[in-house]
Amino acid sequence: MTAEERTSRRGSRAPRGPRFATTVLATIGILAVLAAGLGVASVVRGPRVSSGSVNETAAVSRAGQRLTLDVDQRTDAVTPDDVTITPDVPYSVASDGSSVVVTFDGMLRYATEYTVSVALRGSDTGTEATSSYSFTTPDADVYTLVRDYRHDASDVKMPDSIVRSTVVDPSGSGAAPATAERIEEFAATDSMIATVESAADGSDSLVLHGTDGAGPYPVFTPDGAIITTLRSAPSAGLFGYTVNGGTADDGSTYRSALLVYDPTASSGRPVVVTSLDGQPLYVVSWAFVPGTSSLVAQAQDQQLYLVDGLTGTSSPIGRHTEIRGFLPGSATLIVGDPEGDSAIDLTDGATTPWTRTPIQAEPDEYPGKIVPTGADQYVQQLDRVDYAQSTAPLGSRLVSAGPEGVRTVFAPPTEGSRITDFCASPNGQYLAVEVVSKDARVDTYTVTGYENVLTYFVDLTTGDSSRSVNGFMPSWCT
Repeated sequence: MTAEERTSRRGSRAPRGPRFATTVLATIGILAVLAAGLGVASVVRGPRVSSGSVNETAAVSRAGQRLTLDVDQRTDAVTPDDVTITPDVPYSVASDGSSVVVTFDGMLRYATEYTVSVALRGSDTGTEATSSYSFTTPDADVYTLVRDYRHDASDVKMPDSIVRSTVVDPSGSGAAPATAERIEEFAATDSMIATVESAADGSDSLVLHGTDGAGPYPVFTPDGAIITTLRSAPSAGLFGYTVNGGTADDGSTYRSALLVYDPTASSGRPVVVTSLDGQPLYVVSWAFVPGTSSLVAQAQDQQLYLVDGLTGTSSPIGRHTEIRGFLPGSATLIVGDPEGDSAIDLTDGATTPWTRTPIQAEPDEYPGKIVPTGADQYVQQLDRVDYAQSTAPLGSRLVSAGPEGVRTVFAPPTEGSRITDFCASPNGQYLAVEVVSKDARVDTYTVTGYENVLTYFVDLTTGDSSRSVNGFMPSWCT
């Protein structure tokens, strides 16, 4: 290529200098304006919550759960006055740079949307803004025992069943995950249901069923044994029960012995709870400590023991007349004595008086079961009786008492119906109340039940008791 040709080719290109420079400068200018605009927008907008995390399931079963909020800028310290929670719940707040932690002092309500609004001030910009985060807690599952007294054409009894119901949303209720010809008792964890099933000779067997319908899986039970007070520790996956009759490994006969069964244990055998001398502890009352694998047992001499459910070993914690129950979601045990009630904090052993607001019963009412529902709240059953006759109660009601006063929270909707048992939900929000009609017939099971029993869910905050399900022995009570 000649020099003339090269000159000709260069000359055919469009001149780049001024136009190219103008384009580049224009682009840079636009980007600068955009960047400045974004910076100004960020300053004007102020900090906001970019994400949040909370264990919704734990929040309805244990106090002290935390909501962590991530903020897209560094902020000044956040105080409780900067936070609003709807619906209102007690809380505390801590913050660190671009993170805000809200700790719920109590437990949250089931199937409820919570909105947490935070007033924020950017540390670098000084700009203020309010940002919100919302989450919804889960509904609660409750299992009930439905006994079927019918017989088929061959005179074979129809099976009993354990059915699942959701407390708030009826559409969440499911089919029966466990059935057997005669179910005396049951208890449930998140994944398993244990049933006590009685045979024709009167002996019992313990059987496991998966909540997904798997099973049944028989559990070792001494021949001829009678199983009672079956209960569960849902978070630990354990089942406990007392045994009478049947032969122990050492050849002795069980007498109100307390056994704990861990479905994951390689031995496949239950652990026997023992006293300080290594002998089986004979109990009259017992209960799992909420949220743990431990339990509290009362011996025949009224001595209470704190028991490791995995090993069966026990430690005495004092003598008391009655176990009333645990404060919802806590390890604080309420006990009753002739001189008054006490609260035992099982985390440190501290015992303090538990003062109850008195309830004034009517002249024809008999005070019954007491269930703690809060640090200074409780519910008591009052049965209307005819003292001149030895018949069943003529009616019942449940009364809540605390610093804010005394009020009736539930009475059966039908005249003459009565309450046979009740207990509180794990978060203390609801009562599960068993109700039988005036003419309900008693069945022939060892653990007595009634035909056509309904379980009502009573919201202690709103007073609503419109939802009821078939069956009795709700899993909250076991």
